[in-house]
Amino acid sequence: MTNRPDSQTPTSLPSSNLARIHRSLGALCHPLAALVALIALAPTSVFAQSLPPKGSPDTFDIATWNIEWFGAALGPSNDELQFNNVLKVIRSADIDLWALQEVSDPDDFQRLLDSLGTGYDGYLATYSQQQKTAFLFKTDVITVRSVKHVLESFEDDFAGRPPLELEATVAADPNRTVTLITVHMKANSELASYEKRLAAAGRLKNHVDFTSLNSEMVILLGDFNDLLIGSITSGQVSPYKAFTDDGADYLFATEDLARDGRSTYCGNNCSSGSAIDHILMTNELFGPYIDASVDNYDEVLAAIPGYLSNTSDHLPVFARFELDTQSAVENDEPHSGAVVSLYPNPASGFVNVAVTATTPQRFEAAAFDLLGREVFTWNVTDNESASSISLDLSGVAPGVYLVRVSWDGGSDVRVLTVTR
Repeated sequence: MTNRPDSQTPTSLPSSNLARIHRSLGALCHPLAALVALIALAPTSVFAQSLPPKGSPDTFDIATWNIEWFGAALGPSNDELQFNNVLKVIRSADIDLWALQEVSDPDDFQRLLDSLGTGYDGYLATYSQQQKTAFLFKTDVITVRSVKHVLESFEDDFAGRPPLELEATVAADPNRTVTLITVHMKANSELASYEKRLAAAGRLKNHVDFTSLNSEMVILLGDFNDLLIGSITSGQVSPYKAFTDDGADYLFATEDLARDGRSTYCGNNCSSGSAIDHILMTNELFGPYIDASVDNYDEVLAAIPGYLSNTSDHLPVFARFELDTQSAVENDEPHSGAVVSLYPNPASGFVNVAVTATTPQRFEAAAFDLLGREVFTWNVTDNESASSISLDLSGVAPGVYLVRVSWDGGSDVRVLTVTR
């Protein structure tokens, strides 16, 4: 496949085209016929509608986009046209970082990076599923610290597409790590698919809640394949309700799209589509997030004739953040100031949760199952340097649970095994 320039490149005509037009005009005596000949012979780029940029040099701009079987025969039939349309969108949007889904041809992904030039880099998922996720980003904005798959042992819940996680620093705030996780959740509306999305959502929430990620800025973005208000599965609540209910810790920027009826998945008609592509952030980003900046890039529909058939059935979705260049360095010792222990463990009937602190603290604790559902909570309001509470487990099913203890300035997590 050969590359061709983006439609926004200069529109001057090669001399061979001018000669062709001159000969055609010489053969035509009617001015209208001459105009028709000019239009027919001129490159389409002369008349292509441009796409407005969405990025800004003063903000950190991110986007998610499902590119419908990018590079594969199962998607749009004209691979070269799809490739050039995708290249046009990414060049025009001027976004700092893209999370992509349904990248189905690694060669086309590499060709996309090559066509964008030295100012861009990216990573493609390495698992064997054909519909791969990817990150694509500007190298002068993003400095990568690590890229890896997470939650691989729960691959089936993620439809064979375990999340891809990128840890990086951003030029506007180099003192702190931003963790970006892109997902492509199980599709379809039948109950079995819904249950996979529900389970995957629980795995994701636990991953962010109960690892070192809970002290960093985290953004989850991708094709979630379901709604935030209700569900595409009849009679069910959103599989992401655990996130939307935890408003102190999480915010879906894309709730604005859902409330306003703006589609991200179009099918045959964007006016009757649904918002299933999402951008989710942890509370460290509530301040930097530019309120109501989230939007779908629906200008592609006018700028790319036949977009839904030749490019993708999803619209790109973007959001903006204003990061603080004076941000303090994150505390690398989240356990400082207190020691948490559980005993007995494994436990049956009861468990003691003990917290010993070097200075008086107020503690809160909660236990969650592996789907992220809260099992029980407790708190200590007295200013004590050592606190302990015995919890009744008689109504708790056998299994593995995560107990998170939080205090001012830190938190700790312990694994609890409950037996009969």
